[in-house]
Amino acid sequence: LHVHMVDTPRIGRLRVWIEDGEGEYHYFVFSAFTPGGWSVLRADLHPGLTPPLSLASLRLNDLRVLGQGDGALYLDDVTALRAGGERVLIEGFEEEFSWTMFSQRGSPETFGPSNEQVRSGEAAARWTWTREVSQRRRVLAPSNPAIPLNAIFSENALAFFGVRPGDRTLGLLGDGFAVPLIVRGTARLFPTLDPASGFVIVDYRQLRTIAGPLGSAVLQSPSEIWVDFAEGLTLAGQQPVATRIGDNEWLGIDVPEVRLLADRLDEIASDPTLQASGGGILLLAFAGAMGAALLGFVVSLAIILRGRTVEVAVLRSLGASRRELLRAFAFEWGVVLLFGSLIGVLLGRWISLLMLQFLEVTETGARVVPEFSVRTEWVLLSAGVGLLALAAALTLWAAWRAVLRRSGADALRLTQ
Repeated sequence: LHVHMVDTPRIGRLRVWIEDGEGEYHYFVFSAFTPGGWSVLRADLHPGLTPPLSLASLRLNDLRVLGQGDGALYLDDVTALRAGGERVLIEGFEEEFSWTMFSQRGSPETFGPSNEQVRSGEAAARWTWTREVSQRRRVLAPSNPAIPLNAIFSENALAFFGVRPGDRTLGLLGDGFAVPLIVRGTARLFPTLDPASGFVIVDYRQLRTIAGPLGSAVLQSPSEIWVDFAEGLTLAGQQPVATRIGDNEWLGIDVPEVRLLADRLDEIASDPTLQASGGGILLLAFAGAMGAALLGFVVSLAIILRGRTVEVAVLRSLGASRRELLRAFAFEWGVVLLFGSLIGVLLGRWISLLMLQFLEVTETGARVVPEFSVRTEWVLLSAGVGLLALAAALTLWAAWRAVLRRSGADALRLTQ
């Protein structure tokens, strides 16, 4: 690497990050800077790296002290020297400039093409800075097509960053390097993240191509591993995989805890205290309510039909057939059943939401995670309404038969 320094601050040793053929990143330290004019910095790569090798980034640290002014550093002719002595020009900064600077936020500096100081050709790269009393780090890297990182923001993260879907913003990675993000979507919940503090989700492969050049070893390794089992695989078949994941030597990373979802669901399903708690109590309440509704509807229907014997006798004397009478009663009570069911369902859901609001928060007043929601078992509810309709139909049939057995003349004489 050829470097020309102009009023340079106290710069530490320059590092180069190399990506090998397995996607792993390694750093090497260049030789020390030589002040004045163009100088050559060299970094020797140790043998054993898996080819092909590629230049991932250059990392600069500078230690600034009070009294230093603005300055600049020029880079040109990044060259690889093969074992046989062949030189390969990696970057001469002659064509379209395709490099990016990742700097810590609040650092007033630039990095771009320049023709002021050139070692060869017509252009070089220039890094400029302004007077500042601090220690700064920055990374110079070839342009990455993964930038900006595609990200999914939680609702709280959107408010924190002050962005909306489609907007761009900056996220801090590694040692506080500002990396562009673009909001591709939003999410309210994620299984292992706290929505109260907010979260941002990015693609792991995209993140790793940035974390490597930034020199962040933490971001290069996953903190969670998700396994999607084949559909229908039993818990006994999943358990050996979970056991192997817990063996750190198998994956090569530390897995402090393995959570098997099927095992956890079986544990919850087999817990009698949970089954007999909220869901069980509500099921008993539903059964009691349906029983009371069924009894009340059947009794009221039977009493009212028996009390309308005279009305039936008058209609029969006027020529109404039995089927016409049955259709009239079925229509009348069908309307009652229909509107009663609709009003009952709507009123029941509203009362449920009103009475169960205390379950939305913890004992300290914080919202529970996952968020509480009232779920209606429509299949069970439909079965209850169907049972009510069947009981009503049978009662109507029986009461109608009983009314018709009675003589119409007798009913009219009793009335007189």
